[in-house]
Amino acid sequence: MSVFSFLFQKERRKNESEKATLRQQLYQAREENISLGQKIAALEAKQKRIEYLLSHRVKPNACCVVERTAKGVEVLSVVGAFDGSGQVEIEIFDLVAPTCSANRQLVLWAKKEPNASLYIQDIQGGASKGHGELAVNYLLILAKKEAVETIHGAISSVDLGHFDRLQAFYKKMGFEIMAGANGAPVGVEKKLLLTAIG
Repeated sequence: MSVFSFLFQKERRKNESEKATLRQQLYQAREENISLGQKIAALEAKQKRIEYLLSHRVKPNACCVVERTAKGVEVLSVVGAFDGSGQVEIEIFDLVAPTCSANRQLVLWAKKEPNASLYIQDIQGGASKGHGELAVNYLLILAKKEAVETIHGAISSVDLGHFDRLQAFYKKMGFEIMAGANGAPVGVEKKLLLTAIG
């Protein structure tokens, strides 16, 4: 093999190696471009969903937060203000839902009572993905701002079909399960420690 042939073969192998590297870089760039395009589309869809919810579902004087549940679901949490009758509504909307869907993943209704307590009227929805935990945490914040000493709620016969899950949830959130005379669960209660502000 001549020197020229040897150098030519060496240069050819080098070129083939560079071509393979460039092909790999091109492939990665295409993948990143697709991935980036998907991320941009997801962000645009999320923005449209938030805009839709803010204009069609969120009530005046409500506080809104875009956040993740403890289980990683991205949501819009909407905490209403107490109305004239002492009621408050806390709604949790998934942000991965269809843009124009007004459906919420979870809603919690509560009412202030004259004896420094807050009564949970109902919690609807949830899918064991952290929505209820967010809603109850916001309820606890509202309760502390309102100097509430006790939060309580009833367990209805409708709840008995999923009582094990409900019981685990309320215990996790620091509530006691209240039993009736026959030992059946009738309600939940949480005493709050009030700290002086000032």
